[in-house]
Amino acid sequence: MNLNDHTSICDAPHSRDLIETVTSEIDKVHDIVLIDQRVKVCKLVEATDIPHDTVISILHEQLGMKKLSARWTLRLLTVDQACCTISKQCLEMFQSR
Repeated sequence: MNLNDHTSICDAPHSRDLIETVTSEIDKVHDIVLIDQRVKVCKLVEATDIPHDTVISILHEQLGMKKLSARWTLRLLTVDQACCTISKQCLEMFQSR
């Protein structure tokens, strides 16, 4: 038995592909949420062809987001900060009309 037949010091080529795929999935979800913070998870699933559980995991674990007042926001915001941000956005929309 030749030792070289069973071991390798190189990374498997598929491991890089997997990392790139995961990163591209995270980027897809992030881009859509940045465009529309009110987007529903089912719409993210349809737009990205990523399974529902994976989309939830990306939103919560990878992007650190949670649903607050019908919008995806960073978890670091307090409820008061989020309400203030939403109020400012509503005021800007009202003033622009």
